[in-house]
Amino acid sequence: MLVATLPLWTALFEMFVFGREPARATTLGAVTLGLIGVIVLTRDPVGGGVSLLAFLAIVGSEIAWALGTSLITTMSLPKSHIVAAAAQMAIGGATLLTSSAALGEVPPLPAISLEAAAAIAYQLVAGSLIAFTAYQWLLTQMPATTVTSYAYVNPLVALVIGHTLGEETIGGRTIVGSLLVLASTVALLRRRHS
Repeated sequence: MLVATLPLWTALFEMFVFGREPARATTLGAVTLGLIGVIVLTRDPVGGGVSLLAFLAIVGSEIAWALGTSLITTMSLPKSHIVAAAAQMAIGGATLLTSSAALGEVPPLPAISLEAAAAIAYQLVAGSLIAFTAYQWLLTQMPATTVTSYAYVNPLVALVIGHTLGEETIGGRTIVGSLLVLASTVALLRRRHS
């Protein structure tokens, strides 16, 4: 659920820290609507404990991603979006690897099957290089608060894949949450044309 706070943090940075977007109730309302939709989608009715350290790590990374998203639109980066994306992913990967090693969380390398290697290669190319390059390009074309609305759509994509491939059931809560997310995304996209 916390992954979906990215548009909210980005909107707060863009409006109140950098002053690049006017503080509009419609934008904050659309972002909040999407956040409520994701909460409805991901709320675990069974419950369970939450690790404070894990919670703070996720919130901290969301704030860092939102800050980076806001800063990247004004930074001097290489003209090639692919080079800029690759450099950022390399730095992020090195930082995560260093942090994992410092915390003693680097396990020995397992034997990787050909199927697993193909899945990793697909994620490296489609899920990282192409997607992140498109994300950076979109940041040059649209407001950051609109671009980050992808974080609201991702749970919907996961639901469709889970229903289609995993035969997961879709109930009333899922439909309500999905409609809220879609309404938020449409409101954010329409805001640019009004």
